Amino acid sequence: MNGPHLRLRELLSSHTEWIAVHEDGRVFALRNHEMELSNGRENALFGYLDRDGYRTYALESVDFDGEKATLFLKGKF
Repeated sequence: MNGPHLRLRELLSSHTEWIAVHEDGRVFALRNHEMELSNGRENALFGYLDRDGYRTYALESVDFDGEKATLFLKGKF
């Protein structure tokens, strides 16, 4: 994993609770143990618990703004 992904891992572990805001405006509360960052073949993978169950996506990139991270995820990898 490269620098931004390591920074994301550190940021996620720095707080117990997070708020996920989806592109469509849905909001979902998460605890840091309900999210996982792992290595995929080509990209890092980001998994998290959502209303519809556990989901895993390829992590394309991350933008940081203080303690806010915007994740750009790609499905069906």
